[in-house]
Amino acid sequence: VMHKHSHQQKDPNVWIVILKGFIMSALTLLILTELNFGPLWISQTQEIKIASSQQKLNILKTPTPTSGNFKLVPQKSKSKTKTITNRNSSLTKDDPQYCGSSLAGYVQSPFICSFSIPFAVIYCGVYIEVPDMATRLPSPLGVLLFNVQPQIDFGPMMAQFSSVRYILAYSSAYGTIPIEIKKQTPLTYLVLYHQDGLEGTLPSEIGILSSLIYCYVGVNGLSGSIPSQFGELTHLTNLNLGENSFRGSIPSQLGKLQDVSQIDFSLNQFSGRFPSEIGLLTLLSELKVERNYFEGQLPSELGSLTLLNILNFKSCLLSGSIPSEVSNIHRLTYLDFTGNQLNGALPSELGILTDLESINLSNNRLQGTLPSQFGKLKKLEYLYIDKNLLSGFIPTELGSLDNIIIIDFSNNQISGSIPTELGKLKNIKTIDFSNNKLFGMIPSELGLLTSLLNLYLEQNELTGTLPNQLSVLSVITNFNISYNLLTGTISSDFFKSNKSISCDFSGLTDSNCKIKEASIITYLDLPTFIIISVLIILLLIFILITLILILIIFSIILIIILIISLFL
Repeated sequence: VMHKHSHQQKDPNVWIVILKGFIMSALTLLILTELNFGPLWISQTQEIKIASSQQKLNILKTPTPTSGNFKLVPQKSKSKTKTITNRNSSLTKDDPQYCGSSLAGYVQSPFICSFSIPFAVIYCGVYIEVPDMATRLPSPLGVLLFNVQPQIDFGPMMAQFSSVRYILAYSSAYGTIPIEIKKQTPLTYLVLYHQDGLEGTLPSEIGILSSLIYCYVGVNGLSGSIPSQFGELTHLTNLNLGENSFRGSIPSQLGKLQDVSQIDFSLNQFSGRFPSEIGLLTLLSELKVERNYFEGQLPSELGSLTLLNILNFKSCLLSGSIPSEVSNIHRLTYLDFTGNQLNGALPSELGILTDLESINLSNNRLQGTLPSQFGKLKKLEYLYIDKNLLSGFIPTELGSLDNIIIIDFSNNQISGSIPTELGKLKNIKTIDFSNNKLFGMIPSELGLLTSLLNLYLEQNELTGTLPNQLSVLSVITNFNISYNLLTGTISSDFFKSNKSISCDFSGLTDSNCKIKEASIITYLDLPTFIIISVLIILLLIFILITLILILIIFSIILIIILIISLFL
């Protein structure tokens, strides 16, 4: 089995890194620009112990007498050291100054993980064991929950606050998003990412948060439909609902989000027709809706999104043809319609989208020929049009794709010869023309592709001999020319400088080939192979009959000798 390299999208872990950076940046901004404080110290006469088996947090306190509540005293920083020493004994739950609370988890530094601030509550890997503690905290500017263990019930916690401007949570909360979130009228950032226990629906009350500009609730267990009230969030610039279990149709009211630049509805269960009103969002730069259950055609109104960079409708059960209006999206760099039921011809107008870097139209029902205009896409790196019904020839103009890395036209009905112009593709790593109707000889110019890692030409009607020029492909790892009509001989050390290559000649000889040591392997066209096989079988039958005759003659001679010996 040949493992084919394919273009990989960005690692999901990248989102985690980005989110961490965003959270830390937002926190620093809150403290330095809005609060304008130096390092913060808890004003208490005792030490607070972190209930962790691995580490403790010792915090220096001022001898200021306090009541039961923790009080933060802002102080100007006189030293850059993060070391905090202890000069008092530990509190216990029996101590009246314990306040009925404890901290658990980990703390990365006392500067970014202060327990509370007069205008903000920051929990960085810190858990409040007793919910009553939250009732004594002032209304915060923002709430940060990052990798808090054990996790916090999000609903009751948020019900304690009002007028919060930032909610940033990563892998820290469970429960539901409460309707009381409507009290956070100044809320601008709502980030609830990767909360394994966050379930329920999106409350329609979010629609009254008119200041909201960033709504990121991806990778949770949320369900239900998108409230039509989301159309009232007219200042929203980013809407990410990806990787949940949302159902129903996408409300047309989202067409009123004139400021939105990024939408991600990927990996949900949305159905119905994709709303044409999305075409009104002229500032949109990213539209990702892969892996849903839409029906009908792609709306031609998508052509109005002239600032779009990413357009992803992968695996959405869409039908019909690709709208030619897509060619109006001149800034488009990433186009993915793979895994749908699209039919009709490939729009030649795609050739004018000169910023395109990746095209994936695999696994559809596209017909017609490959447009020669694709040769104008000088920035193109990945071109996948495999598993369709394409016919005609491979355009020679593709030899002008200077930056192309992968070309995959496998599993179509493409005929003609392999263009010699492909020998100009200096950066290409994978060529897959397998399972087509290509004929003619393998061009020797492919030997110029010094970066080529994978060459798949199996299941075609290629003839002639294997060009010796291919033996200089020093980095190639997969080479498959099986099930063609090739003739000639090949040595297993054909690729002299590469002993780890996986090579498949099945269908050409009586066995597959793994090139490991030198030996001569003959590969024949199929008719010749059949003739020789028949001759070998006839020869074996002849040898068998001859042996039987010899055995019979030997037996007769032995019997005669025995009879003569008896009479003597």
